[in-house]
Amino acid sequence: MIVRDNDTRWNSVFLMLQSAIKLKSTIDQFTFSEPDLSNDRLNHEDWNMLRQIYEFLEPFYHATQRLQSNTCLLTDLLTTMDFLLGKYEKAKQVYKDGPLATSVNMGWLKLDKWYKATERSPVYVAAVVLDPRLKWEYFEESAEWDEGWVKTAKKNVAKLWMEYKGSVSGPPSISSHLNSSMDEYDQFRLGKRKRIGPRDEYTTYQQTPCDMTIKDVRAWWIGQKAHFPDLSLMALDVLAIPATSAEIERVFSSAGQLITDRRNRLKDATIEAVECVKSWRKQGIIKEPEIDKDVIPDNGDNLE
Repeated sequence: MIVRDNDTRWNSVFLMLQSAIKLKSTIDQFTFSEPDLSNDRLNHEDWNMLRQIYEFLEPFYHATQRLQSNTCLLTDLLTTMDFLLGKYEKAKQVYKDGPLATSVNMGWLKLDKWYKATERSPVYVAAVVLDPRLKWEYFEESAEWDEGWVKTAKKNVAKLWMEYKGSVSGPPSISSHLNSSMDEYDQFRLGKRKRIGPRDEYTTYQQTPCDMTIKDVRAWWIGQKAHFPDLSLMALDVLAIPATSAEIERVFSSAGQLITDRRNRLKDATIEAVECVKSWRKQGIIKEPEIDKDVIPDNGDNLE
């Protein structure tokens, strides 16, 4: 069966082309056997065009599948957009004189518009920087950002860091480290040294090399709470932000199925607890409890 495209579902054109290409021989046999479909028959050039569109849309399909999953991090948003913009740049050269040129240019403009919209908040860049596998090296080397863009982004992320600095570790203390039995000279000397300032977690983190062996970024930051108390809080807050609203919309749909005409007086805390348990079970965090069937009446007469 051929999948039909529509205006509301993501990747519907891609899935339609995917099924059509698989059924090419069947489609050709059907259209050539029906005289009334003579104007709808696809020749060799038509099928080649459909394959080109399919191949161009394939990375977009995989990108949306990845971004809408419940395991996707905000880190993946900018990196995915960079990847897709690169696909557009190549396509602009390949199809510059063909019938797809206008579509490719319009797609690039739309993606570039939303890419620029990420400048409204520093969390998008911070999510990449706080990935110990990427850090600023991603923007300076992989994404090849303009030096001015990187400079501005660093200022914005530094401002965000200042909102978290000292939130867990507390403000640095000078006098608490000084022994009251010290003479005036030692207090002056050691106190002067203390004013140089404590270790900055963000600076220390950036000075360490990227670790490409890390699999779970959030788990890594949880394990770094003792070493980076303030920065780990910032990282976990930023990485808790979903990359897209797809998972949030799933929760709304699931809650809508929970609240029915006969179950319309549930408290918000109950709804939240049920949705959390459903999500944890889906992810394998908790398992289905073993219920002793002997304690459950078969007819349910004693249930209230």
